[in-house]
Amino acid sequence: AVYVAAALNGVIVLLGFVYCRKDLFPPSDVKEACGRTRPPRRRVLFVLFITGLVALACEVAWTKYLAIFVHTTIYGFSAVLAIFLSGIALGAWLIKGRLDHLGDGRSQQLGWLLALAVALLLARSGLEYLPQLYGAWVQDDDGAVVEALEKYGLILLVLWPPTMLLGALFSLNIRLQCGSVRHVADQAGVAYAVNTLGGIAGSLLAGLWLIPLFGSDLVLSLAVVVVALTALLFTEGDRLRRSAAWAAVGLVLAGVIYLPHLDFRTMITASRYYFDPERRLPQPPRFVFLEEGRSSVVSVTTHDHRRFRLQSNSLPEALVVPPDPFPWFSESFLGILPYLLRESARRAFIVGLGAGNTLSAAALTPLESIDVVEIEPAVARATDHIFDGGLPALKDPRVTLHFDDARHRLLIDRRRYDAIISQPSHPWLAGAGNLFTQEFFQIVADHLSPDGVSVQWLNLFNMDATTLRSILNAYFSVFPYGMTFLVQYENSLILVGSKAPLRFEQGMIQARLKEPSIEPVLSRWKFVSAYELYRYFSLSRAEALEAAGESIANSDTRLIPEVRLAWLDQRPRGEEGTLELLASHYRFDVLSYLDSTAPARLDRLGRYLLSKRDYLRYDLLRQQRARMEGERR
Repeated sequence: AVYVAAALNGVIVLLGFVYCRKDLFPPSDVKEACGRTRPPRRRVLFVLFITGLVALACEVAWTKYLAIFVHTTIYGFSAVLAIFLSGIALGAWLIKGRLDHLGDGRSQQLGWLLALAVALLLARSGLEYLPQLYGAWVQDDDGAVVEALEKYGLILLVLWPPTMLLGALFSLNIRLQCGSVRHVADQAGVAYAVNTLGGIAGSLLAGLWLIPLFGSDLVLSLAVVVVALTALLFTEGDRLRRSAAWAAVGLVLAGVIYLPHLDFRTMITASRYYFDPERRLPQPPRFVFLEEGRSSVVSVTTHDHRRFRLQSNSLPEALVVPPDPFPWFSESFLGILPYLLRESARRAFIVGLGAGNTLSAAALTPLESIDVVEIEPAVARATDHIFDGGLPALKDPRVTLHFDDARHRLLIDRRRYDAIISQPSHPWLAGAGNLFTQEFFQIVADHLSPDGVSVQWLNLFNMDATTLRSILNAYFSVFPYGMTFLVQYENSLILVGSKAPLRFEQGMIQARLKEPSIEPVLSRWKFVSAYELYRYFSLSRAEALEAAGESIANSDTRLIPEVRLAWLDQRPRGEEGTLELLASHYRFDVLSYLDSTAPARLDRLGRYLLSKRDYLRYDLLRQQRARMEGERR
């Protein structure tokens, strides 16, 4: 993609060299665009600045709101941007035939600016009705591609009118600023610069200040007000003309107040994922918390006031049943696992706060310090509405919460950690995908102590085998030692990596499972014996790399999950099934991780597996023991 973009720019440069010496506009063909009564250029430049500011501010707000509708993927962002730019281009093209007959330009400015204000207002209201339109249009049996095209078609219908008017106004004001074609060289640069500065100001104001403090709806409403008031600069003329202009502006301003506003609740309630078990519940959820943060819209919903779901841009991130902070085994196991694998672990780094389930589990261990990095501050405020008095683990003096990007935090932090626990959002999301790449795993490895442990959560829902291979390849190509654990009933895979050999120290693990802080948590899943660890053991590092095969490692420049997983609309099966892939390479290869391979130890493990009626693992262990005995003989 970078090479194609560079090549296209190179073509533009070459065309510039070819045509720069040619006289494209002979004197006989030059026409004055505006005549002697052209409006003052200061007003024209002001309009260019305002339209640039409004265009980029609206684009930021539209993208923020539509991220819920298009599911925060690279395809969704690209589609919204393409619709925005294509509308501007089409508007500029449609007006080009009228630029030679502008007259003094005042009436055109007034009319086009009022039309833009109305279009922006209708677009704001139209976005509020997108979920209903989509629900009435889309059929349940439509495929992922068809559904996406239908979504983008609805967005196009809503956003093309204002973007086309923005494009038309841009061309109109460029022509008014330049006058005749002979003045393009000395005036176009100023006009473009002013419009660009307006765009920069709009994106900064909307993205860094207005939206975080006041929300996208206010940004879109202010855009309508600013455009409508700008139109009043061109009300010169008779009293009737001025009165009509003021009346039109008044109606627009009334519409800003009374026409439908954006309501994220409507969009979040209507947005559902195929792997979401609550998607078919007849009653909509009740909102306990909703905040439009800097990077996402965070919400907490419930159907029964007992179970609460934390969502980011409508995507379920965590389930909590307060006051219990340990509703899921995989999230609790993720926080405790480093303590079971390493005898001494003092410092831990956790990627992602979420609902605090993993942090709460890690805080049960005798770690000396825990650094938690969460990119969205609204997530921490959401936990205050789930737990009365706030999440207890965040009040632990050992815990330090940082609001930052995890990669950035590690890159500027020179400290080493004994455990880095990564439980970010999902790998197909734009912005979260780079926390599952080979480069990020290398950053993690560089910040581990010599015998430190990396623990990485990975979803198996909304995952295919090709993507899983690429992530396994990326992870275990960085860590020379490691293993995986499968929590099948929660569709989770846990990757463990280290720069030093890993061993299951049976006595140490059993003693730590019996500690008063840990035993009550894991015992609810009947995880009371060190032997239970083997029942969650999935692939060894060697088996994981075998499963990865010749796949391309997921990397910053080849984000395979973002490209593939955004299109999944059902659980892949057969060759692309993830559980099928894991099962085809599973040999219960645990011998290299045992602290002792004495026959008595293996017999005790075998008897435990038989007591649990785990005949598959028992048979695989028996085969390995037979091979081991044969090799000894």
